[in-house]
Amino acid sequence: MLQGGVWCMHTSATTQLPHTLPALKAVLVDDKIYMADVLSNDIIVLDLATSSFSRILLPQGVKYHTLHTILSPADDASGLYLIHVHVKEHQLCIWLHKGDNWLLVDTLCLHQMWANLRMRDHTLEDEDISYAYISQVGDNVQFVFLKTMCGCILYLDVTSRTLHKVHGMTEKDRHFSAIYPFMMIWPPIFPALKDDQARFSLWPLHDLCIALVEAS
Repeated sequence: MLQGGVWCMHTSATTQLPHTLPALKAVLVDDKIYMADVLSNDIIVLDLATSSFSRILLPQGVKYHTLHTILSPADDASGLYLIHVHVKEHQLCIWLHKGDNWLLVDTLCLHQMWANLRMRDHTLEDEDISYAYISQVGDNVQFVFLKTMCGCILYLDVTSRTLHKVHGMTEKDRHFSAIYPFMMIWPPIFPALKDDQARFSLWPLHDLCIALVEAS
């Protein structure tokens, strides 16, 4: 548990951190917890099996930023992904950490994807993508959710390298939104409802009549 900037375990392994780490920036991969340390610009690793701490330096040239960098677990338990948005270059870079090395596995041009999206949705403006930041990412970097300054939520399909607008927030709810992605079967399959007259007891009369006619 994290108390006052100190990670504590029942096995008594502790380390002093310079500040409290954001809970959403911690990633569990197999028996290790990876935590991004913004101030030191590296990643703190808590090994649950050995009750020990270590640090991983970020890839050369990458500076950690809370809004532009995020971690994601890889399919292989020994791997960790780091996703970073270069704002000026409008690029999203995907790094994979294996062993003691970082490997740049993909670089996506957000500017070109944005141009393709605007051809399908003419309500979007160029300045909307001028400052895009990462909101959430899927396991194994299958997808990335981005937010723009105008309040658009974009879904980036990494495999197909396509960008989709999935939501546009209003001014009043823009600062109170959060994204929690999860996987499910699509389209969803719901169990068939039984013919129970009691479930119609609270229906408005007009809707009840229509339902009964359709059922007959």
